[in-house]
Amino acid sequence: EGITYPEYHHFFVRTLEEVYSAHLHSIERSTTDTHTITEQELEDYLIQHLSLIEDGLRYIDRQVWIKDGRIDVLAMDRESRYVILELKVAEDKELLWQCLYYPSAFQEKEKVKDVRMITIAPDYPKHILHPLKKIKGIEMVQYTPYIKFGKIQSLDIKWVN
Repeated sequence: EGITYPEYHHFFVRTLEEVYSAHLHSIERSTTDTHTITEQELEDYLIQHLSLIEDGLRYIDRQVWIKDGRIDVLAMDRESRYVILELKVAEDKELLWQCLYYPSAFQEKEKVKDVRMITIAPDYPKHILHPLKKIKGIEMVQYTPYIKFGKIQSLDIKWVN
Protein backbone atom coordinates (compact mmCIF):
# COMPACT_ATOMS: atom_id res chain seq x y z
CA GLU A 1 0.00 0.00 0.00
CA GLY A 2 1.29 3.43 -0.91
CA ILE A 3 4.10 2.13 -3.16
CA THR A 4 4.35 3.73 -6.56
CA TYR A 5 6.55 2.70 -9.45
CA PRO A 6 8.37 4.95 -11.90
CA GLU A 7 6.92 5.05 -15.42
CA TYR A 8 10.00 3.25 -16.79
CA HIS A 9 9.10 0.23 -14.62
CA HIS A 10 8.56 -2.71 -16.98
CA PHE A 11 6.85 -6.04 -16.47
CA PHE A 12 10.17 -7.96 -16.44
CA VAL A 13 11.59 -5.92 -13.55
CA ARG A 14 10.94 -7.26 -10.05
CA THR A 15 8.54 -5.23 -7.98
CA LEU A 16 9.66 -3.82 -4.66
CA GLU A 17 7.46 -6.40 -2.97
CA GLU A 18 9.23 -9.18 -4.85
CA VAL A 19 12.66 -7.76 -3.94
CA TYR A 20 11.78 -7.52 -0.24
CA SER A 21 10.11 -10.92 -0.27
CA ALA A 22 13.22 -12.49 -1.81
CA HIS A 23 15.41 -10.78 0.79
CA LEU A 24 13.26 -11.99 3.69
CA HIS A 25 13.15 -15.49 2.24
CA SER A 26 16.94 -15.56 1.87
CA ILE A 27 17.57 -14.70 5.52
CA GLU A 28 15.06 -17.27 6.73
CA ARG A 29 16.71 -20.13 4.84
CA SER A 30 19.79 -22.09 5.69
CA THR A 31 22.67 -21.63 3.29
CA THR A 32 26.40 -22.05 2.85
CA ASP A 33 26.70 -19.15 0.40
CA THR A 34 29.40 -16.72 1.53
CA HIS A 35 27.79 -13.96 -0.54
CA THR A 36 25.09 -13.71 2.13
CA ILE A 37 27.57 -12.62 4.83
CA THR A 38 29.94 -9.71 5.21
CA GLU A 39 33.59 -9.79 6.17
CA GLN A 40 32.67 -8.04 9.43
CA GLU A 41 30.16 -10.80 10.27
CA LEU A 42 32.86 -13.40 9.60
CA GLU A 43 35.27 -11.41 11.77
CA ASP A 44 32.72 -11.15 14.60
CA TYR A 45 32.13 -14.90 14.49
CA LEU A 46 35.80 -15.90 14.31
CA ILE A 47 36.83 -13.63 17.18
CA GLN A 48 34.47 -15.64 19.38
CA HIS A 49 35.60 -18.98 17.91
CA LEU A 50 39.37 -18.69 17.33
CA SER A 51 39.84 -22.27 18.49
CA LEU A 52 38.30 -23.35 15.17
CA ILE A 53 41.46 -22.07 13.53
CA GLU A 54 43.92 -23.29 16.16
CA ASP A 55 43.76 -24.43 19.78
CA GLY A 56 45.23 -21.86 22.12
CA LEU A 57 44.81 -18.91 19.74
CA ARG A 58 44.02 -15.79 21.77
CA TYR A 59 42.34 -12.67 20.45
CA ILE A 60 44.38 -9.45 20.71
CA ASP A 61 42.67 -6.84 18.51
CA ARG A 62 40.80 -6.25 15.27
CA GLN A 63 41.16 -3.78 12.42
CA VAL A 64 44.75 -3.00 13.44
CA TRP A 65 46.17 -0.14 11.44
CA ILE A 66 49.62 -0.46 9.93
CA LYS A 67 51.17 1.83 7.37
CA ASP A 68 49.17 1.42 4.13
CA GLY A 69 46.87 -1.28 5.46
CA ARG A 70 44.65 -2.72 8.14
CA ILE A 71 44.95 -6.18 9.68
CA ASP A 72 41.55 -7.88 10.08
CA VAL A 73 42.30 -9.81 13.28
CA LEU A 74 45.43 -9.93 15.41
CA ALA A 75 45.86 -12.91 17.72
CA MET A 76 48.59 -14.68 19.68
CA ASP A 77 49.37 -18.39 19.52
CA ARG A 78 50.38 -20.76 22.32
CA GLU A 79 54.04 -19.95 21.71
CA SER A 80 53.40 -16.20 22.22
CA ARG A 81 53.82 -15.39 18.53
CA TYR A 82 51.64 -12.78 16.91
CA VAL A 83 49.25 -14.20 14.31
CA ILE A 84 47.77 -12.04 11.58
CA LEU A 85 44.42 -13.33 10.32
CA GLU A 86 43.33 -12.00 6.93
CA LEU A 87 39.68 -12.81 6.21
CA LYS A 88 37.89 -13.01 2.88
CA VAL A 89 34.27 -13.75 1.96
CA ALA A 90 34.93 -13.55 -1.79
CA GLU A 91 37.84 -13.74 -4.20
CA ASP A 92 40.24 -10.85 -3.66
CA LYS A 93 43.51 -10.53 -5.60
CA GLU A 94 44.69 -8.01 -3.00
CA LEU A 95 45.28 -10.99 -0.71
CA LEU A 96 48.64 -11.59 -2.41
CA TRP A 97 49.85 -8.07 -1.62
CA GLN A 98 48.51 -8.31 1.93
CA CYS A 99 50.44 -11.56 2.51
CA LEU A 100 53.65 -10.01 1.26
CA TYR A 101 53.26 -6.70 3.07
CA TYR A 102 51.38 -7.15 6.36
CA PRO A 103 53.84 -9.41 8.23
CA SER A 104 56.85 -7.22 7.51
CA ALA A 105 54.96 -3.97 8.19
CA PHE A 106 53.68 -5.36 11.50
CA GLN A 107 57.16 -6.59 12.48
CA GLU A 108 58.57 -3.14 11.78
CA LYS A 109 55.78 -1.34 13.66
CA GLU A 110 55.87 -3.58 16.74
CA LYS A 111 59.61 -4.38 16.69
CA VAL A 112 59.00 -8.14 16.76
CA LYS A 113 60.75 -10.87 14.79
CA ASP A 114 58.35 -13.78 14.56
CA VAL A 115 54.90 -13.16 13.05
CA ARG A 116 52.61 -15.73 11.49
CA MET A 117 50.10 -14.98 8.73
CA ILE A 118 46.97 -17.06 8.20
CA THR A 119 44.58 -16.37 5.35
CA ILE A 120 40.99 -17.48 5.78
CA ALA A 121 38.88 -17.69 2.61
CA PRO A 122 35.97 -19.69 1.21
CA ASP A 123 38.03 -20.69 -1.82
CA TYR A 124 41.49 -20.25 -3.31
CA PRO A 125 41.29 -20.09 -7.11
CA LYS A 126 44.43 -21.34 -8.87
CA HIS A 127 45.54 -17.85 -9.92
CA ILE A 128 45.65 -16.89 -6.22
CA LEU A 129 46.59 -20.26 -4.69
CA HIS A 130 49.75 -20.86 -6.73
CA PRO A 131 51.39 -17.48 -5.93
CA LEU A 132 50.33 -17.75 -2.27
CA LYS A 133 52.09 -21.10 -1.97
CA LYS A 134 55.31 -19.43 -3.10
CA ILE A 135 55.22 -16.90 -0.25
CA LYS A 136 57.22 -18.31 2.65
CA GLY A 137 55.33 -18.79 5.89
CA ILE A 138 51.79 -18.16 4.66
CA GLU A 139 49.23 -20.53 6.14
CA MET A 140 45.88 -20.96 4.39
CA VAL A 141 42.51 -22.00 5.77
CA GLN A 142 39.46 -22.68 3.64
CA TYR A 143 36.02 -22.49 5.22
CA THR A 144 32.43 -23.31 4.45
CA PRO A 145 29.93 -21.40 6.56
CA TYR A 146 26.62 -22.72 7.80
CA ILE A 147 24.29 -19.73 7.84
CA LYS A 148 20.78 -19.75 9.24
CA PHE A 149 18.43 -16.80 9.60
CA GLY A 150 21.16 -14.60 8.09
CA LYS A 151 23.71 -15.42 10.83
CA ILE A 152 26.75 -17.66 10.85
CA GLN A 153 25.96 -20.73 12.94
CA SER A 154 29.24 -22.60 12.37
CA LEU A 155 32.20 -22.92 10.04
CA ASP A 156 33.64 -26.06 8.51
CA ILE A 157 37.41 -25.44 8.49
CA LYS A 158 40.11 -27.19 6.50
CA TRP A 159 43.77 -26.31 6.11
CA VAL A 160 45.07 -25.91 2.59
CA ASN A 161 48.37 -27.62 1.80
